Amino acid sequence: MRHDSGAILSKSSGPCKRAALWLALLVLLSAQAVMAETISGHLSVVWGDAPPGCAGPDTPLVYLTDVTGGSIRLVPDAAVLGELGSVLLLNGYLVTVEGAWTEDLSRGNSDFTFRFTAIRQMEKSDPVSPAIAGSQPWVSLMLKFSDVATEPKTLAFFQNMYSTSSPGLDHYWQENSGTLINLPGSTAYGWFTLPHPRSYYITGAPGEEVANLTALFNDGTAVADDYVDFSPFVGINLMFNDLLDCCAWGGNRWATLDGVEKSWRVTWEPPWGYENVAVIAHETGHGFGLPHSSGEYGETYDNDWDVMSNSWLCTIPDPTYGCVGQHTIMYHKDLLAWVAADRKLTVEAGGQRTLTLERSAQPATTNLRLIRLPILGSSTNFITVEARRRVGYDLQLPGEGVIIHEVDTLRDNRAHVIDSDGNGDTGDAGAMWLPGETYTHLAGNITVTVNLATATGWIVTVRNQPPTDPSGDVNGDTLVNSADLAILQNVQAGNFDAGTYPCTLWEMGDFDASNAIDSPDCVALANYFSGN
Repeated sequence: MRHDSGAILSKSSGPCKRAALWLALLVLLSAQAVMAETISGHLSVVWGDAPPGCAGPDTPLVYLTDVTGGSIRLVPDAAVLGELGSVLLLNGYLVTVEGAWTEDLSRGNSDFTFRFTAIRQMEKSDPVSPAIAGSQPWVSLMLKFSDVATEPKTLAFFQNMYSTSSPGLDHYWQENSGTLINLPGSTAYGWFTLPHPRSYYITGAPGEEVANLTALFNDGTAVADDYVDFSPFVGINLMFNDLLDCCAWGGNRWATLDGVEKSWRVTWEPPWGYENVAVIAHETGHGFGLPHSSGEYGETYDNDWDVMSNSWLCTIPDPTYGCVGQHTIMYHKDLLAWVAADRKLTVEAGGQRTLTLERSAQPATTNLRLIRLPILGSSTNFITVEARRRVGYDLQLPGEGVIIHEVDTLRDNRAHVIDSDGNGDTGDAGAMWLPGETYTHLAGNITVTVNLATATGWIVTVRNQPPTDPSGDVNGDTLVNSADLAILQNVQAGNFDAGTYPCTLWEMGDFDASNAIDSPDCVALANYFSGN
């Protein structure tokens, strides 16, 4: 029984010095406000992603498109963000924010942002629909900075990237969605020359550059407007001929193009992005509204089971399009309404079921594909269970097994893959649950036992029995009784013996104040009782 406590790059591999800078992206603001006021508009969220070995932004950027069509970057007050939980919950909505203008020192120039102290969803607002279905055509705009003549790829390269055969994006998203979406009509145009040099759009010292995403979007769509009718498309991939800042970017942007006013799905891609179709898959996923997932180690890109986390597995690269993405996780597929009601099941508190899980990629049966177990009855914090087999785009997965995530919808990286050995590698046996193994969430007294393998999945028994005693099932015998209380009293008295009572069994609370019950809490508790 196991317990759990709670491609080779071109010159584009350069921007790797930004961990500290981006950590401060939303807090390095001057203290002087210009004036307090209220503004309204559509909220947009954009995620940044760095190449392997580089640190990307810790949080997404947030923009508001006002009634004039101007784009304003929003910075949430820490207290308000805590109350809101996650700004992602309002992505695409028409909102009113109250606050003040402040100079943004993190942008490397004299830009101003709006620091809001209150946010309110407006009545009858039209959000970016979480349900994605039917035709989803994208257009790629090939864009050159006025002082950079290089044209890294041909028009045919970008057009064929949307192919209906592997590794084309149409083929990829059809398989991910179970053919619920497709990308017919997607195409590319260019090369178009932007009106300004790279230094106009990308400012800051080397290694600390900041891309003006608004100017790049506005000028990129403007120079292509005489040649492109944007109205048939849902998304726009901006393909640049030189590096941007740290990252490739993906999300949405409210704009009016060719008479169509809506939230466009948008990505901003440097050459290292479109040299690897997995990066485009990742960024278009952001365009569809998907957040990142991660492991439990504070790293955005350490979930090997999700293209929205580690899109660089690259075990089967394509000779033309480089790294090819694996599937996204079942929680994300459910977000986009790609999991039918009879293919998923929520086991509420007090429930115990034995169920057959079907693989996520290319399902071959009508069995369940997603199990959800609320933690202590919460609607925002729950365990998800899915089956992964090496088939289709999942051929390059590190292995096969039942994969478990803890989801908290009030954080940016909502889904954290469970890795029982805590070694920082989510692609080894610690994250692949196989017959004879049991995952235990101690705080919620939830267990997932893998019983048998089927031809295309696994049979599992799930149990959701919230503890009736605050101490919970401390000794892991599936019972909450006096034996657990005795152990707890020993711990409280300082009688801690990691040999007798494995550290993972002590994870009964958030001991390191990280707002998460996970393996670092266990270490913190062990250190406490050892006098460190």
